[in-house]
This record gives sequence, C-alpha cells and structure tokens, in this order.
Amino acid sequence: RASGVGLTIGSIAGSVVQNITFRDCYMHHTYKGIYMKFRDTESAGVIKDVTYENIFIDTPSQWPIWIGPAQQSDSARLCAAHPCSICWPEVPGSECNMPSSVSYENILLKNITILNPTKSPGVIRGNESNPMQKVVFEDVQVINPGSKPWGDDYYDCQGVSGGVAKGSTWPVPPCFEDQTDAAKDGL
Repeated sequence: RASGVGLTIGSIAGSVVQNITFRDCYMHHTYKGIYMKFRDTESAGVIKDVTYENIFIDTPSQWPIWIGPAQQSDSARLCAAHPCSICWPEVPGSECNMPSSVSYENILLKNITILNPTKSPGVIRGNESNPMQKVVFEDVQVINPGSKPWGDDYYDCQGVSGGVAKGSTWPVPPCFEDQTDAAKDGL
C-alpha cells in the first residue's frame, strides 16, 4: 500500500539513481501515483533502469503518472518554477521546465491500472535538448480518465526519444510510438 505522493523517486540533483523496482502495489486516493522527479540543477544527474510493475492506482486526486521535473515551491514566490511551478498548469503564466543537465533512461511501466483519475492521466516531460530515452508503457490502462487539462491528448508529453506504448496501453501518450494491440489491429 502507498499513499500521499505515491511511489516516488526524487527529488534528484547531481547523482545517479538506478536499478529500482516497485512491484505489486495498491494506492487508494493518492495525490500523485508514479512520481519521478529532478529538482532544478546544473549538475548532471541520471534516473535509469526503473520498473513499475503490477500497480493499481485508485482515484488519484492529481496526475497518476508524472515523469519529469519536480513540481514544487521552495521560495516565498509560491508559483515560481523550481523547476516546475506547483501552480502549473492551472495558473496562467506558470512554468514547468525540465533541466537540460539531467537524464531519464530505460523506464518501464508494466501492468499498471489507473481507475478514475481526477485529472488527465499524466505528465511525461523531458528536456528537448536532452530527451528521455527508452520509456516504455506496456499494458498501462487508464479507466475513466479525467480530461483536464489536456483533453483528448490525455498526457502532457514532450522531450521523449524512443517512447513506446505496447500491449493494451490506453490512452497512448502522444509523443510515444503506438505499438499497442489496437494499433496492430488497425483500430
């Protein structure tokens, strides 16, 4: 069982975090579910070889999947981006920036079920000049997804190279290659 901000890796700065597995977990009414984050840094950092497998997330109140910059406030200016504003994307003008000095590599989400998320299913946000590498969603199913704030795209998805959706994954993040069973069947 997990609650609060869920199964979290970070905030990471100038270090390497690798070979982490979360398996066979149930989360009921968490804030976020799967949460990997880097804080604002100029030091090189890496999160790699991470697996989330057999995870059930029931009615998360925010984004059930967040892979990207830390969404936090660490100054008197509540909505300042450090690196991603806690006010983003709800407050106009708020920013969410992924540091270019950090990397995500070989991230696997497998057999993940998300039921009734309040918001859109997630944020997958790398840096365009240093994109995430090899992010795979295999059998990641979102049942009754919220549509705000990203509508039919369901995810804020950018700065990913080699993102792939497989098996029964739905919805497919828009910056991923769709290799799902539905795509193979022409549905």
